[in-house]
Amino acid sequence: MIGRIAGLLAGVFASFAVAQEPLRESLDVEVTTLTVVVTDAKGHPVRGLSRRDFEVLEDGKRREITNLSEYARQADGSGPAPRLVMLVIDNSGLTIGGRKAVLDAVRGALEELIRPGDRLMIATLTRTVAPRLRWTGSHAEIERALEEIESDAMVAGGSLADFEKRLRDAVTDARVMQARGIPGGRIDTVMAAGREYGRAATFEVRQAIASIAGALNFFGPSDHRKAVILVGGGLAVRPAAGAFQMIQNLRDDPDGGGGASRVPGVAQGVPLGDAAAFDVSAELRELASIAARKGIALYGWIPDLDRSAERSDSRAGSSTVQFATESTRIDGYQMLAAATGGAVFAAVPPRETAGRIVADLDAYYSLGFRPSGRADAKLVVKGPRGTRVRFSRGAVSPSPELQVAERVIANHLAGPESSELPIALHAAAPPAATPDGRKVPLRILIPVRSLTLQKEGGEWTGGFSVFVSMGDASGSASPPNRQTHQIRWPDAMMEQMRERTIGFAVDVVLVEGRTQISVGVLDQRSGKAGYSVLKVGG
Repeated sequence: MIGRIAGLLAGVFASFAVAQEPLRESLDVEVTTLTVVVTDAKGHPVRGLSRRDFEVLEDGKRREITNLSEYARQADGSGPAPRLVMLVIDNSGLTIGGRKAVLDAVRGALEELIRPGDRLMIATLTRTVAPRLRWTGSHAEIERALEEIESDAMVAGGSLADFEKRLRDAVTDARVMQARGIPGGRIDTVMAAGREYGRAATFEVRQAIASIAGALNFFGPSDHRKAVILVGGGLAVRPAAGAFQMIQNLRDDPDGGGGASRVPGVAQGVPLGDAAAFDVSAELRELASIAARKGIALYGWIPDLDRSAERSDSRAGSSTVQFATESTRIDGYQMLAAATGGAVFAAVPPRETAGRIVADLDAYYSLGFRPSGRADAKLVVKGPRGTRVRFSRGAVSPSPELQVAERVIANHLAGPESSELPIALHAAAPPAATPDGRKVPLRILIPVRSLTLQKEGGEWTGGFSVFVSMGDASGSASPPNRQTHQIRWPDAMMEQMRERTIGFAVDVVLVEGRTQISVGVLDQRSGKAGYSVLKVGG
């Protein structure tokens, strides 16, 4: 998956002992809270329910419901907690007409979608996520961002279109050679082209999933109702399924006339079995898990699903979906929505879609129950007969370490907005070429006065953790490497160091494609953190 380890710390040099330990997070709770949306057969919110209208089951066993609260927006805009809504527009999976219809629908629903206290962020997705508008409640700023996006060029298909053409040509050649009785129209040639396409298509979908996961880091811990609206052509769980179905058709009917298979080598080909090798369900589950932990509901919006005629001549973007059926295009969005309490809207009029998302965010229940304690227990929530119940777990309060790690990754894309600790970064020398990449002698400067140290007996004690991630301005990044450092200074040393700066030295190796270093420093005593990003030239 793009965004996994892509960097290397070559060494750490400091005057303090270094103790490495993995990022951890723990939470001991007696009551689990769910955000629950209940709708009728037409998708309208069902209100006025009580605890006895719900049933919570874990692994089929009923659990005690401890509390239930209903939240609904009032006509004057008052009501539940304010919300944070992120709109992610996938330019590579939309037609120009489909994108315009979505933007018009968002404009039409803006008054209801973003009310006083709410915030909206907009990003576009091509091969990576690009923030187009930071969190704001200003309708004027939102309108300007939508106008800019409406004028964006659609994204060319690139190398994936080349792989698709190669496969189509191989299938055509096999049929022609079979029809003419020419030796050499073997299925293995077609299968090789199919596997090439499968690798390329799966890479592209994994890249999109990783980019979306990175965008979730823009949601900090808060009590807001949180939602991400993914607008695009969908995410296929098996991106190559349609391509291998084409090969299966060739295997079963090589001349296209319904006759028996006569393509040499066809018995050795198992196209649909090969399709299973190109599967991104694990990455989708991880993305859904990240969103659920943050309390984010994921919505999928596919405006072009029923625009097949328009798609054939006006789609200038990625061809990942060219081989995909409507069902395979929607299944990734459905997987994300089901795990986070969101919903998917495909072939639904844009204004209706916007209205139903607003209704979801406007009316919901907060339900508490006593869990069994098993993290992997299957959870089911039932409502009154004839209703549809969707739910997401309440956001888990992340540890300070996890918050800093997520912020360090997000800063690759957006840059640090604020810091409580005034840290500074600089390279002690120009990057040096090594077999592993460019080595940068990084210096992290931390003013001692900004750290919280406490007197314990005859010593001053405290500590800080340093988080270092390598990435680029598109948001692609390595997981942060964490180093924890303890301070134990006698009085005399404290007097010497009080007005000085700790210089922490780290040799960072940037592999190909990495152009910047993002750093976070967490004071263990106060919980305050400082951030900075160093861009590294050629």
